[in-house]
Amino acid sequence: MSDTAPLANLSEDCAFLSNGAASEWYFNGRLAAGSSASAGGTDLPNLRGAAGGIVARGIDKDRQEDAREITFGPNSALTLSGEGKGAFLITYNIAVAPAGSVTAVSGTGPSADITEGLTIAAEKGWREMVLTEACLASPGGSLTIASEAPLQISISQIMRQELPEGTQCSF
Repeated sequence: MSDTAPLANLSEDCAFLSNGAASEWYFNGRLAAGSSASAGGTDLPNLRGAAGGIVARGIDKDRQEDAREITFGPNSALTLSGEGKGAFLITYNIAVAPAGSVTAVSGTGPSADITEGLTIAAEKGWREMVLTEACLASPGGSLTIASEAPLQISISQIMRQELPEGTQCSF
């Protein structure tokens, strides 16, 4: 005996995907329209150039100059701003562990020490950093990464995306 009754329709909703579309700030070697980068109060057009102890230059990840190598001088900070809500998702590579404290702050919230996460990620190739409310108290319209000591990090993508509540920060 076989059951030939039609199956009920299954939901095609995905809670993870329905939390909000991603808003790209930097992708494929370019800052998105409405996004900006600066250091020491000076704009870094298309996340390139030197200012305020930061040097950003194009490097190749998957295509020609589709990523940036960002070198921090002592006590320097890089500020990115753009549109979107939710967590910051950053595709990055760090070859050498930070020599000093590295912090991230979004909007006017308190800073989060991300030194340990970057230290663990050092020498492990390209990874995704996820900064949520678990480590950034209130993700706002900007993200500032500051380093007390010289630091070099490569970045190929920065975006904002709303993630399920309770998503932890990861490196």
